[in-house]
Amino acid sequence: PPVSRQAKELAIAKYYELFEPMDFIKSVMTDVNDQSDSAQRVVYAKTLFVFAQELQKTGFDPNKILYNEDEAMHYDKKPDNEYDIFLHPGTALDVVHLALQNTVGP
Repeated sequence: PPVSRQAKELAIAKYYELFEPMDFIKSVMTDVNDQSDSAQRVVYAKTLFVFAQELQKTGFDPNKILYNEDEAMHYDKKPDNEYDIFLHPGTALDVVHLALQNTVGP
């Protein structure tokens, strides 16, 4: 069901009260970029891939969630597997921002 504007504003205010936004973005990025087999996931790569595909309708390029050697300077490190999903801070911020816009009602 849609969320009221008042509820949305309250949730956003509480979010900023409790979290440092860039710490949250870095946490998402760290979780997604952990390519180890033993990683305990909060964000699953397959789910993020499907979500990125759905975001195409907003103008988001789903390929941005993949490592881009041309933008290597934006990443903390090079991934072990360059063909897995691997985010840099700007892309992680875009994905979280779009997730919030597309999951919280008007």
